[in-house]
Amino acid sequence: MPEIIPIAKSEYVAEYTEYARKHCLISGFWDNIFTNTDRYCIKCGNDIIGFTSIFRQENMLTAFFIREGWEYYVQQAFDCVKSELSPAGARVMTNDEIFLSAALEHAREVNQQAYLFALTDRSVKPARYPSLWFRAATDADIEDLTATDFYDSVVIDNPENQIYVLRDDSNTFLGTGHIYISPVKNNCGAVGMYTAPEFRNKGIAHSIITFLTEIVKCERLVPIACCNTHNIASRKTLESCGYTTNTRYINLIFHKE
Repeated sequence: MPEIIPIAKSEYVAEYTEYARKHCLISGFWDNIFTNTDRYCIKCGNDIIGFTSIFRQENMLTAFFIREGWEYYVQQAFDCVKSELSPAGARVMTNDEIFLSAALEHAREVNQQAYLFALTDRSVKPARYPSLWFRAATDADIEDLTATDFYDSVVIDNPENQIYVLRDDSNTFLGTGHIYISPVKNNCGAVGMYTAPEFRNKGIAHSIITFLTEIVKCERLVPIACCNTHNIASRKTLESCGYTTNTRYINLIFHKE
């Protein structure tokens, strides 16, 4: 029977992140939660057969994988994880087949959390606003950026979270965008945007995503994006810029014992 053993945060992370890269499981949602988890290896006898993690703040599983050759033990291992850790549920990407299949056996609710997007080669309309209005943020922009509440914290010149602003020729703040480069999957640039409320529905978000996408390409990164499922406006904007979503981040809520 499998058993789980607490491990240091640094143990088995390289192996799991390689698995995550291979299966395209990386997003800003994943990074933010995975970096703040309790982690465990899964043993069967003397063999390490897999890995799991739980985000205790929400009591949700955030990772579960079984090494190649040990797939026979997937459900037994997951049953052990659920019994020992007593999670309320699991946060799973729909393309994480092993985790999704095992967790679904115990789910009483399925709630969508986010859309995950990839860029297509579809032709799209150009930006409505001039690229000269779009630039990297400076200290002079911090007050406007902070007022948006779009960022947890505004840090200028952070190479892993590059912040940009769109200002018109009178220096009016129209919106902001950023490129998040995951420390785990650092060949991708995740784009995101915010439009000042008084300027919404004027093509600003489309322009910001268009500019960000070109910057990501110039940096020889793969453009990706994500947004909450309730944010229909962001989804429409990303789709208008050539992005498509085939993957979801979902919350599975388990049956009460």
